[in-house]
Amino acid sequence: MDLLICVDVGNVNIHTGLFIDGKLIQAFDGLPKLVDLREAKALVYSSVSSRNFKKLSERLFEAQYKGKVLRLSSKTQKFLKVHYKNPFQLGDDRLALAYYIWRRHGKGLGIDAGTFINIEWVNNQTHYPIAIFPGLKILADSFKKGTRLKSYSSIITYELAKGERFLGEKSIRNYSRFFPESSEDCIIKGIVDALKGLVEGAVKLTGEDRVIITGGDGEILRNITNIGEYEKHAVLWGLYYFFQLSESSSNF
Repeated sequence: MDLLICVDVGNVNIHTGLFIDGKLIQAFDGLPKLVDLREAKALVYSSVSSRNFKKLSERLFEAQYKGKVLRLSSKTQKFLKVHYKNPFQLGDDRLALAYYIWRRHGKGLGIDAGTFINIEWVNNQTHYPIAIFPGLKILADSFKKGTRLKSYSSIITYELAKGERFLGEKSIRNYSRFFPESSEDCIIKGIVDALKGLVEGAVKLTGEDRVIITGGDGEILRNITNIGEYEKHAVLWGLYYFFQLSESSSNF
């Protein structure tokens, strides 16, 4: 049983997944463990942060890692066509999500709600990057100077639990009963309405029925929009699928 380590090096966090025989046996936040690196046959990674990638490099050196190393990037991948004038501008993590959509579902809309919210559409083996939007924390932090808004995730989920207060109603009469009652209410409503419009706009643009949401704030975004399904480890799976294809090709 060969161990494959997949590492998603993000702007803020690093996520690691351990795969054996096509199964994700463990996923966790942080760098790969030394004991796993000493047993792994290969490591595949995506990186959007030179600072955090340095941490991964130091861990590989510490483990005296001798296995194969493969990066998923616009320079290394040849399997998906990318609808970009300059594909090299595309973040590795966005490609990883596109690979997950393609290899798991064939086609679909992928949304990664992390530091930024990235939206990807895959259709006919082509990756169409759709949008980049500030993430929930960035949106909430922009109001901090003038408000007491501190715990963005707990406030949003709390408001959603209050009878889906800000999800909107088709009837203006019903919706009027849920007008904001405080400045915090207004901030939350603005954030929620903006995110709903972002996701609904992407669905309308692509006409896509299948929507996969992932990322640290993916569950919150899924609850806000009530669209699609949540897959926590979509990016790690995308890295795994890229490795599979690369290993079976003459390019590896």
